[in-house]
Amino acid sequence: MDEPFENPVFELIGHFSLPEVQSLRLKNGVFAKRMQAYRSHVHRYSSVLTKFYPRIDKQPVLEERDIRSLVDLQLYSEFDIIAIPEPAIDGKVDDFERNVQRFSDYIKDKGAEPMPYIDMKNDNAVFREKLSKVVQNIPNIRCLGLAFRSHSDKYPNFRAIGEVAGAENLWIHVSNVPRFQSRATSLAQMHLPQTYSIDTTALESRAVLAPLKVKPIQRIRKFVEGTLGETKLEDISTGKEPDSACACPICSATKRKGTAMIGGTLLQTDTCYKVHEVFCSTEEFGNSRDSIKNGDMKSYIQSKKYLNLTLSSV
Repeated sequence: MDEPFENPVFELIGHFSLPEVQSLRLKNGVFAKRMQAYRSHVHRYSSVLTKFYPRIDKQPVLEERDIRSLVDLQLYSEFDIIAIPEPAIDGKVDDFERNVQRFSDYIKDKGAEPMPYIDMKNDNAVFREKLSKVVQNIPNIRCLGLAFRSHSDKYPNFRAIGEVAGAENLWIHVSNVPRFQSRATSLAQMHLPQTYSIDTTALESRAVLAPLKVKPIQRIRKFVEGTLGETKLEDISTGKEPDSACACPICSATKRKGTAMIGGTLLQTDTCYKVHEVFCSTEEFGNSRDSIKNGDMKSYIQSKKYLNLTLSSV
């Protein structure tokens, strides 16, 4: 597409098992192969801030030397923001603090910006302690990364973030956000963290382990800014749910052709509506930011069907 994607941050997600993390320091060529692939993406998005999220299967306990490998991988790949992985979920807070201090100094010496990560799966008491350790290291630490977990399950952790975010000069970013909440509640989940003063969000990425299956058209979802829903095309076509009023390149082409089948295949249709979401969701974030600036976020939430349902159900 000729049109630019107006997003200020590019997050690249790397999938790892624990043996794959360890192979970065144990097998010649593994580090270089990943670095070359990541660096090509970084150069392609050099006009925006670039960052990395290492998604590691089963949240293992990480040794210091493995964290060093992941940090070095990002530095050599030339990312602007360097994720500092958490040693362990519910691990000792002192170990977490030493890890943050050690690697933040190392990263800043290399001319990059450290972003320590905390998994929202942590027990609330541990989560709050780890959060306080990050806050105590401001301004040496200026940004914090979170690994997203279910809002209803980890509600106390979301509350803890909201309490800190309003009082501290800290960029808070959350990774690994599922595209929609559940089959029963089709909230576009990227728009939930903002209500807890989380500044930026990135969708989850899943490693492709099997051949891609084409969805039936009834199951393809479209982001609708009026409700903040990931709405099935079937519900839009039957009038059960409203359509988007978006004027992005995808929606404009759809209206010109008089069909949702841009390019003619289900796979292309699904892909096109995800591109639509990049444009439309970005614009909607601008609308919600304006509501925050004007002190009218409560009215904004109430006007968005699925966001309001989610926040009123906890």
